[in-house]
Amino acid sequence: MNLKNPIRASRIVRFQLTSLMDLLLIIVFAQYMEFHVTQENARRESQTQIEIAKQTWQKDLLKTTNQLQTIRDQFSRQRKELQDERDASLSRAAEANLRSELAEKLVKRFATLDPKIIDTERSPAEVQETVANAKALSKRIEDMDSSEVLRFLVSYDELLKRADIWTIHVSDRGDVEFVANDSPAGSHDFRLEGRTQQARSKSFIDRMRAEYLQMQEPQGTVILLVSYSPRAIAGNYQSVLDGLPELLDTLAADFGGRTRFEFSVVGAMVDPKHDLPR
Repeated sequence: MNLKNPIRASRIVRFQLTSLMDLLLIIVFAQYMEFHVTQENARRESQTQIEIAKQTWQKDLLKTTNQLQTIRDQFSRQRKELQDERDASLSRAAEANLRSELAEKLVKRFATLDPKIIDTERSPAEVQETVANAKALSKRIEDMDSSEVLRFLVSYDELLKRADIWTIHVSDRGDVEFVANDSPAGSHDFRLEGRTQQARSKSFIDRMRAEYLQMQEPQGTVILLVSYSPRAIAGNYQSVLDGLPELLDTLAADFGGRTRFEFSVVGAMVDPKHDLPR
């Protein structure tokens, strides 16, 4: 009996150790599985966060790309608008320069006087002086550059906006031609009556007064340009010249001092519209 008890006790202990070993293996496996599951979950969570971050980054990148493309398109449109505006400005400048050159050429062309206009055999000295002054002005215009020509034209245009130009020409037909502002509707002609030069001057003032009182009220300034044909009778054109100062006083009184009147004697010159053909 004593010999068998130790063997039995040894088996009981072995059996108990085996159970403990199995339990230990189960615990270790369970911990391993738990660690593996935890690690897998962590990997999946990390992968999910990476995927979310990637999608967010892609969205931000796409948004930034779209914004950059919008800015690029705006810059492209602005650059094209600036180029179009520059091209339009260059085109307008070229057209303006061309018009300026044409205007300059036309003015110089029409301002150039034919030297044959003076007929020394049949023209008195007054005509030569008048044409000499006109040629001097023509030469001055011819020597102008484009900017000076334009200023000349603009100043003349501004003058016409603020002043009326009345022309009085004593023709070799024996009548007086009065034209207001170079208008055919404002053209009038009449003859001077009277035996004496004083009477003809009075006739000139009366006839002028009868004509301008039928017209619209002039602007603030009126300039009278007086000329006469080289072949006009001295008794006619001298009566007109003598009556000019009194005519200006009469004009000023008739218009109540609202208009300033000035006159300039151009002198002897041929008017193809009113003088007899040679």
